[in-house]
Amino acid sequence: MKGEVLQDLQIQIYREVSMPNGDRIVQAEPILDHWASMDLANHNIFRLDALNRVVWRVKRVEDQYVNWEVRHQHAREKDPGCEGYFDPFYNMSTRYFERRLLPDKGPFHPTEELVWFDDYAPGRLLSIITHWWAYDLDPVTGVAVCTGEQVK
Repeated sequence: MKGEVLQDLQIQIYREVSMPNGDRIVQAEPILDHWASMDLANHNIFRLDALNRVVWRVKRVEDQYVNWEVRHQHAREKDPGCEGYFDPFYNMSTRYFERRLLPDKGPFHPTEELVWFDDYAPGRLLSIITHWWAYDLDPVTGVAVCTGEQVK
């Protein structure tokens, strides 16, 4: 539930989506507007079981889009006391989607569409975004793949 505080994880719930087995996928925000660590901030999507135990914590796959070493270096140059570059997920869809290919109609036409669903089924994904990039999140594995779509 929004605003629910999970002290062991040092987070509070901002948004959540239910899974059929009672688990929930939650987007966390910091307690008292301050992240406990950069790692927690940059991996702030969790799947929790019914007892609030962590099933997985989001794993970001973005190698071809984000160079973390450069981002951390720039952040430390601006503020030598910081841990590095903070880039938490700030939005998560509350519905699941599937990507479906469209017939090829030539250049400048969409090649796929998103079809949205209220309930989870195998193969359906969640959309999550940072202030810069869009990601497809697999609710089963916790892997978030950067789509290359910039949102800023």
